[in-house]
Amino acid sequence: MEFFPSILPETRSTLFAQPFRALEEAVNKMWPAFNALGQVVPRTFALDVEELPDKYRIKADLPGIDRKCVHISFEQPMLTIEIEVNKEEERKEGTFLARERLYSTTARSIPLPLADAKGNVDAVMKEGVLTITVPKSHEKQTKTIEIH
Repeated sequence: MEFFPSILPETRSTLFAQPFRALEEAVNKMWPAFNALGQVVPRTFALDVEELPDKYRIKADLPGIDRKCVHISFEQPMLTIEIEVNKEEERKEGTFLARERLYSTTARSIPLPLADAKGNVDAVMKEGVLTITVPKSHEKQTKTIEIH
């Protein structure tokens, strides 16, 4: 008994056999968060920025990211954390050879208005969490502006 014989006759049986396949394909096209290598490709990453009396402490969650892929720069007053992942994997399965590549970049910049550019900025990566400590300047930078 066919209620809609002319509407998608060839896809109806596969649609009911695998009801979530179309949804999965649509989600993968809109948001390919997982690459062919099975790794999460970060679009952005979570940050905690803490202001203490003598320093700033920034924590970034970077699970699965190698420390060699992380670049940190400081140009007063902006601290920038950039991740650049460039991987290539080759594997053999029987007589089939697969070669897959991944290239992804993402960055976050944090304004640190009282940061001391001459101070010792420290960065430690442990168990997928990057912790950066930036000292504050103890000098008040006041500028008097003359009115013309």
